[in-house]
Amino acid sequence: MKCFWGGFGSLMCINLTNIIVTHSYNKKIVFVFYIYLVSQILQLALSYCTFRRPLRKNLVLLLSYASVHLIITDPTLYSSFIDLDSSPISSLQQLLLLTVLFSQFIERKIVIALSSLFALISLGLLINSSSSISRNILDFFILLTLNLYIFAIKKSSPTTSQTKDDSNVTPLEEILDLLANSITLVNYIGDNCGFCRSLSESAMDSVSIAITKLQSCKNIYSTKLEKITRNMDEDDRVFIEQNAHNTDSLASFDGELPINRRARSESALQVNKLSGLLKSLGKDWNFNTFFLKECTEGTPLAVAGIYIISRFKIDSVFKLDDTKLEIFLKELENKYLPNPYHNSCHAADVMSSFLCFLNCSNILPHCSDIELLSGILSTLAHDAGHPAMNNRYLIITKNSIAIQYNDISVLENMHSTILFQVLQNSELLETMPSDQWSIFRKMSIEMILATDMSKHFDIVETFKTKYLKSADITRADVRFDIFKVVIKAADIGHTAKSIDLHKKWCEQVIEEFFLQGDQEKKLGLPISMYCDRETTNIGKSQSGFIKNLVLPLFIGLNNVLESKFIEDMCIRQLEQNHQYWENFSDLSRNHTFVDKIYEQQTVLRRRSSLPLKLCQD
Repeated sequence: MKCFWGGFGSLMCINLTNIIVTHSYNKKIVFVFYIYLVSQILQLALSYCTFRRPLRKNLVLLLSYASVHLIITDPTLYSSFIDLDSSPISSLQQLLLLTVLFSQFIERKIVIALSSLFALISLGLLINSSSSISRNILDFFILLTLNLYIFAIKKSSPTTSQTKDDSNVTPLEEILDLLANSITLVNYIGDNCGFCRSLSESAMDSVSIAITKLQSCKNIYSTKLEKITRNMDEDDRVFIEQNAHNTDSLASFDGELPINRRARSESALQVNKLSGLLKSLGKDWNFNTFFLKECTEGTPLAVAGIYIISRFKIDSVFKLDDTKLEIFLKELENKYLPNPYHNSCHAADVMSSFLCFLNCSNILPHCSDIELLSGILSTLAHDAGHPAMNNRYLIITKNSIAIQYNDISVLENMHSTILFQVLQNSELLETMPSDQWSIFRKMSIEMILATDMSKHFDIVETFKTKYLKSADITRADVRFDIFKVVIKAADIGHTAKSIDLHKKWCEQVIEEFFLQGDQEKKLGLPISMYCDRETTNIGKSQSGFIKNLVLPLFIGLNNVLESKFIEDMCIRQLEQNHQYWENFSDLSRNHTFVDKIYEQQTVLRRRSSLPLKLCQD
């Protein structure tokens, strides 16, 4: 392209030189100024179109403007106005050069048509100006011969088939086929355009590399861990390598869901003694599930689940039996172990956060009832049966759970299995039609699997890449992709809560990490990063987690949902919480904060054992 602009610039310089050399300054100065003014107007028009139109249209306009410019500035034409001292190069001769120049970049039929049109205009004007008729006619026929030659070359140029190749059974094969055709075309351009040969060779090398990568890459959305962690602290890098990286990918959802929206009003709900507290569930980002746990005597999951299913009228839509629903939720809550962090209180909090994302964005009006049911039950069950040890520990210790699920998303596969076992035992969805059941099961399983931190970067980068420009939330498959990212954000959403709530959740998760580290030390295993209660810098671990994992997730999600709530309530709070832990990590390592965790944990346990009346007091 540099050669093209160089050639075009040279042609314009020749034209300007003609004007300067042949112009007699003592006659008709006003006419020369007029020509200059017209040239500037054309240049401005061209600049405007250059920024508003595709490349091919730019070049077509440039050819048209340049041809008009050459004609109106042809010294032979305005010799009747100005006395000339020498024989200039005519516009017909310059059109010859212009045709050769543009035939390499624009469809040649367009070049021939425009060139012939302007040649006829130029010939007519030149003959009318009483200039050398024989020379002008000769120039015209040379230009016409050149156009015929260009047309003949066009006939022999390679073409690519626009019809779909039935042998390509995957999108990847179609992409590879298109790239192969592109190589053929680029190679042809290089052979037939001398000054483009270097550029075409470079383009062919790039396309060849792309083909090789597409053919050899298992998952084109897989992240390169070394690029993600290259600027991270060493401890954060080790933590991510241990917990948040995996090359497995999730299957995409290609089904279509019927949108069956209906008005849902809280006025239809049965008022109970907790309605004042529960009405902000799923609406208030800083909803306090710790307090809900106290007020419900340790059953936050069951109470929150019944309330939310009733609020969205899921029970009436799917004709859920009240007794079976209660049995299901109580059994599901009982599957949660009394862990410091991964407990039923966390499940209720994740459901509330999940619904906040939906309520405070433009996606909820497009959600179908089956999607809402899948989202609610998946969030409530996403950590059911969690043993307070992560996947890495279960795999290293050859735990029976890891053996059962072949070391692949061990805990997440177990959680989804428990969900469907409890559903089967309670017979809650026994009357659901098979087509709806298939959609519900697919969505629920993949949403729970999406919470596996080893897939974090793959899911986030896939989401960002797939919806880089836009996301049509009216499509079921797009909403499904969003749901998987939303449940991830809700699962670690405590990092974006108010600092008081966030610190409480941090105390819980840190204690659980330390319990795993204690067990690893007892078994003589290497202690996982940030699981050693003796050496872990808590502030550093939390600030790194927010900076490297949570903030990119929330920002990527908000790029699609475009929610002011996420921007103002979540991302800003994340930045504040990150700064809090940054300041905290500057303190010397000591046991003061760890001891405080133990003290507050003891207080929480004592309070949870108090009667409901005392809690309310």
